[in-house]
Amino acid sequence: MFKLSLKILVSLLLVCSFLVESHEIDQMTLEEKVGQLFMAYFDGESANEHAERLIRETKIGGIIYYNWSNGLEDPSKVQKMSNDLQALATQYVGIPLFISADQEGGVGSS
Repeated sequence: MFKLSLKILVSLLLVCSFLVESHEIDQMTLEEKVGQLFMAYFDGESANEHAERLIRETKIGGIIYYNWSNGLEDPSKVQKMSNDLQALATQYVGIPLFISADQEGGVGSS
């Protein structure tokens, strides 16, 4: 299951990279391009300092939400946090984040 999920994630990241203007990617350093291959999580219910640091310093390509780390149960909170994270990505990276949520064993798995 993990190998399939990883293949899907890599495929989606490749597709997203083609959708972004090649100029933006051409301007990135190798370190920034490598950062785009990673997806991370952070603790908190808002785009906090930890999330900002992940985006600013490592140029991560995506964020995954977990109920145990983000505790997001209200759709409006999810929307606000997603919008705030995308604003940080635009500011520090220039490319939108790939945002996902862990639904294993939850509402999305039924």
